[in-house]
Amino acid sequence: MPGRNCVLLAADDASHAAIVREVLEQAHYRVLVAGDGLQALEIAHAERPDLLILGVTLPSLNGFELCSRLRSDPDMRTLPIIMLTSFNEPPYRIRAEQVGVSRFMAAPFDRHELLTTVRTLLDRRKWQAQLVPFQETVRCLLIALQHRAPEVFSHSQRVACLAGDVGRSLLLDEEQVQELVLGALLHDIGKLGLTGDGTDSWEPVYHAVIGARMLCRFRRPTLCAVVRSHHEHLNGTGGPDGLAGEDLALPVRIVAICNRFDRLTGGTPGRQRKAREGLEALKIEVDAGLWDPRVAEHLREVVLRSARLSEAVAAAGRR
Repeated sequence: MPGRNCVLLAADDASHAAIVREVLEQAHYRVLVAGDGLQALEIAHAERPDLLILGVTLPSLNGFELCSRLRSDPDMRTLPIIMLTSFNEPPYRIRAEQVGVSRFMAAPFDRHELLTTVRTLLDRRKWQAQLVPFQETVRCLLIALQHRAPEVFSHSQRVACLAGDVGRSLLLDEEQVQELVLGALLHDIGKLGLTGDGTDSWEPVYHAVIGARMLCRFRRPTLCAVVRSHHEHLNGTGGPDGLAGEDLALPVRIVAICNRFDRLTGGTPGRQRKAREGLEALKIEVDAGLWDPRVAEHLREVVLRSARLSEAVAAAGRR
């Protein structure tokens, strides 16, 4: 029975929200409504909806920012998300895919198409439920990291968001992107085994060894490679193993450079000036042979596109 499913609707246009709500309630869905991004984020964490429908120009957090926040939370990684908006131009569609939107739909919408999409995404989520035991383990590890080293946890979330965007820009399939994001979320999990708050600099790569040992029993080779090797350099000057060139898989290269970029920007890549400064510093390191030039170029495109689009969305919201 669809009445067992709860849909969270986040829209800044009350009349539009009322139409969508009516369609869903007639199909016996329970509907929760939020008028801005932060409120939607709070409701999502409190109510655990089965599906989210959101617009682009939400106050406080726009639709792209809200989706990125949710996708960086292990509890929300499988939440089906529909972006329903009149902004139907390619840049909006591309950005929606990059931040993990499950389905992009243009407004005005067809009632049958919306309901079919909702049911399809809910059915798909049931199939994904078989992954819950591993996801619960990941969730427990990240809760421990969040309480032990909150700055490291926040850093890991940002790196995961950026790595997912870069992976999609490089045309990885969605299964590969999900494994990449998971590796990015867990890349510093070995810091649970360090003394202090996990930010110790005395041994910059030992936590990678600890993390790989923690996760090796799950038989996820990409995940373990990312965790163990995210401090390796393309020219072999990194650690803990001094790997270089083709010995570093693409997911490792992506997370390594995203990790470095977040350190360079101090966690504020959305600001144009800070983003450009970080990209300039990163270019020097790319030229020195530390990072993959192709991955660096895609990261640059993702960062600048995100900054421009955030400004455009903010400007549209002020109209």
